[in-house]
Amino acid sequence: MTIDDEVAQLIHNVPSAELYPDAGIIYILDEDIVQLFEDGRCKETLHVVFKILKDRGKDNGNIEIGYNSRTETALIIYARTITPEGKIIPLNKNAVKIVTPYSSYPSYSDYKELTFSMPGVTVGSIIDYKIVKERQKPEIEGKFSDEFYFQTYDPTYLCRYKVIIPRDTDLKYLVLNPLPDIQSSSNIIHDGNKKIYLWEYKNIPQIIKEKSMPPTDEVAFRILVTTMNSWEEFSHWWRKKIEGKIEPDEAIKRKV
Repeated sequence: MTIDDEVAQLIHNVPSAELYPDAGIIYILDEDIVQLFEDGRCKETLHVVFKILKDRGKDNGNIEIGYNSRTETALIIYARTITPEGKIIPLNKNAVKIVTPYSSYPSYSDYKELTFSMPGVTVGSIIDYKIVKERQKPEIEGKFSDEFYFQTYDPTYLCRYKVIIPRDTDLKYLVLNPLPDIQSSSNIIHDGNKKIYLWEYKNIPQIIKEKSMPPTDEVAFRILVTTMNSWEEFSHWWRKKIEGKIEPDEAIKRKV
């Protein structure tokens, strides 16, 4: 079992733990590659590599990947722990489970989590895993929307978000809470019948938790992307979705 050349180089170059006194881990690589196909299918490849810096960071060795079991599948390509001595310990298949965290709430019964616990996690260990999620059917027919967080409560050495779409499809995006002196527009690459939008950043600082701080969405550097043309298009879909379901019946009227 070998380590990707890029990952090996990133591990070699990652700054010293002393530079991150407030962090339990550092994300060495946080990569999300999303490919949208002509027929509406979507394939998402997550590649995450992080290093345990402190004892409290060891809890991050318990991984949870959420997905909608009605329309999506989630598969582990590989997962391994690299010990401080350089030994590679592969994930034990017995450590992998599919759970339904909201089983007592029927409306959320489609939501599942692929969970696994990494072996041999100690301070100085590096966790390296790759997951593929495939969506057979979009929530809104013919449309695609997604979001990605460049910034979390732990520092990130390299983050990469790539969206691959058919050449004739337009992608709209909104960057929220960009960091100072950061180029927030995408790098667009044309490749045959595909169009690739790429955002890549290095040395993203962690968000420091504070008492009574605003929600994460209001402070984190993140991006929203969509192939929808407008909010009016979305609300038209939503109105059809709730049609006939919001009028009060006689029982509700009496209760009110």
